[in-house]
Amino acid sequence: MARHSGPVLVDTNVILEAHRVDAWRALTGGYRVETVEECVTETQTGFQKRRPEQ
Repeated sequence: MARHSGPVLVDTNVILEAHRVDAWRALTGGYRVETVEECVTETQTGFQKRRPEQ
């Protein structure tokens, strides 16, 4: 099977869950992980600018 060679785009949920299941090091060690500053802020502060239904 071909291995994905491009960046892996992650959001806050992926970051938090990867840390929860202790997979962050494996994910970042095997892939080029990219996100946006907004996700970094959410993971560090818990602040989410979303409506509750989202």
